[in-house]
Amino acid sequence: MISASMFLAAFAWAYEPTVILKKNAVSVSKDKIYLSDVADFDGMSRDQADTLSTIYIKRAALPGYSVRVTRENVENQVKKEFRYIKITGPETVTVYTEKAIVKRSDLEKAAESYVLANMPWKQGQAEIKPAAGRGDIEVMSGSVSLKVREDNKLSFKGNVVVPVEIIIDGRFYRIEPVSLLVKVNSDCLVSERVIKAGETLDGKVRIETKDITYMPGRIVPGIEAAAGKTAKRAIMPGTIITAEMLESPPFFRRNSPVVVAVKMRGITVETTGTAMAEGREDSIVKVKLENGKIIEGRVSADGKVIIER
Repeated sequence: MISASMFLAAFAWAYEPTVILKKNAVSVSKDKIYLSDVADFDGMSRDQADTLSTIYIKRAALPGYSVRVTRENVENQVKKEFRYIKITGPETVTVYTEKAIVKRSDLEKAAESYVLANMPWKQGQAEIKPAAGRGDIEVMSGSVSLKVREDNKLSFKGNVVVPVEIIIDGRFYRIEPVSLLVKVNSDCLVSERVIKAGETLDGKVRIETKDITYMPGRIVPGIEAAAGKTAKRAIMPGTIITAEMLESPPFFRRNSPVVVAVKMRGITVETTGTAMAEGREDSIVKVKLENGKIIEGRVSADGKVIIER
């Protein structure tokens, strides 16, 4: 006859919380392997099973490859949280990482669309061709979308590298750089005769269509963009005008009176002083205040000297 104590012991053994490693190979579509991927649970509450299922075991293999999870791997991770849990099953479980393919043509299309939408040229002025690059990309299986990461440093002409984000199931996966050749023929200002340093461009330039694919600098597309500006240095006939060749006339000369705006903790106080050098927009100049103190500030777009503290 079975005693009550023997029955309870047998009952407890039958329902001992157990992690059972899976006998067959399993597949995942993520970069991390969790306990629920490689094991089943027995003899435990739903809360216990939910907690165990989220225990991180190890990183998954690259897409299309496999990695082995050993019982030792599982024991090391589980025993950190649950020392009383029993672990059974095979000594190893093979975990394959499912893969999907992102076509190179789709990456190039995303990059080209971004360039067309953001370039300063008219669409008829630019010819975009993909440069030689890698082939299709293997990624984890899932819902794949592509998005270009904003990059304010792109010049949109010449050899352009566009960073395309690969997003899987709504989560960032990786960035794939896409190389494009953007050939540009644009309207430019071209000098008709010598323009001396300090001269304006009025009557001294014409508009021509030029190949500016590999030309450095920012092209000045029309006379309106150069209005009021003067040449920094002498410009020879036939030269394509770039923004770097021009400068705005000074707001004030040396020894001229200037307005000084002192900004401190959200409060602006204005006073006057005497400029110790000529001041152009965004230049740094020294100013002598009425009390004799000399300070240094940056010239703003409206000709004031800004001091920030």
